[in-house]
Amino acid sequence: MSDYGDVADKLRDYKHNLKDEHDRKTRESMQSMRNAVSQKLIQNDSVARNVLIRDIRRSKRELSGSFTAHSVHAPDWAKYLEYGTGSRARTDTEPNHEQYPSPDGWADIGAIETWIVAKNITPQYYDTQSDLARAIARTIGEIGTFPHPFMRPVWFNNSTGYQTVIDANMEAFTTAWRRSR
Repeated sequence: MSDYGDVADKLRDYKHNLKDEHDRKTRESMQSMRNAVSQKLIQNDSVARNVLIRDIRRSKRELSGSFTAHSVHAPDWAKYLEYGTGSRARTDTEPNHEQYPSPDGWADIGAIETWIVAKNITPQYYDTQSDLARAIARTIGEIGTFPHPFMRPVWFNNSTGYQTVIDANMEAFTTAWRRSR
């Protein structure tokens, strides 16, 4: 076989190996990032962590025969947990802070009451848990919620964030090249 034929075979192998390695490394690094987000939600003692972790989705789309785009999608309401709302959101010290207004009207009292019961909170200044739920809903509507960053601390952290995805893919190039020789 000619030298050209050998090079063409090696390039074909490299292309195949690169796609496999890229997908594997991206999947691994994104799973690691998901675990770090999960840990951050636990550290924040977020009441929404189970629902949020369940609703964070990863998607993948073929860009060409060689590459796949991977992306992460969180539910729309996650931004309010991440950044907070209203005047309370101004306490956020994380990078890339965005200001969101307080929600119009009151938050869902039923959901707040369910949370109060689940956390077994006994009101000190209110007669019932329902009264406490109404007071919390009114406060959320008037002055907002405190931020509980869970994504930015992970995304911008060099040991867990986007840089690890980049590094993993650089490693995929090297591994695929070694396997193709």
